[in-house]
Amino acid sequence: MNVRPARQADAQAICALHIASWRDAYRGHLPDAYLAEPVAADLGALWAKLPATDLVLVADNAGVVQGFLAFRMSIDNLSADGPLLDNLHVAPALRGGGIGEALLRAGMIAVGARGFDRFWLTVLENNHAARRFYLRLGGIEGPPFREMLKGNPVTVRKVTWRGLTA
Repeated sequence: MNVRPARQADAQAICALHIASWRDAYRGHLPDAYLAEPVAADLGALWAKLPATDLVLVADNAGVVQGFLAFRMSIDNLSADGPLLDNLHVAPALRGGGIGEALLRAGMIAVGARGFDRFWLTVLENNHAARRFYLRLGGIEGPPFREMLKGNPVTVRKVTWRGLTA
């Protein structure tokens, strides 16, 4: 497996993996009706073109995208906690095999190299596996709060990482 910057040619594979991951991970958190079809349209629009301001990395195994992460690096997505890690997804059948950790560690290095010493994300309160993963890799959880996800109220936690170095 190789972690590398995403190319425009990866966009379709990233989109397909993102849809599969949402359908698996968010079942029970978002309405089945949304996960059936609208999610494909929403994520298809998101990945039609890789945003130039974002940092998108893929885990590639012999030309197959097995996971990806996306930091939203534009000025609109920066906060006191640095850039937003908007997506970290691994093909559902491959979770637990180290792909997510490799992506997150590579992302930490890349964000640090861009001059940031911190970043953040939000995670669903009931996504216990993801929360354990983030804590194991140095994330610091905040208290739960409510927000809207694709028009649906969900409870999330903000997770931050600090002390990154170039």
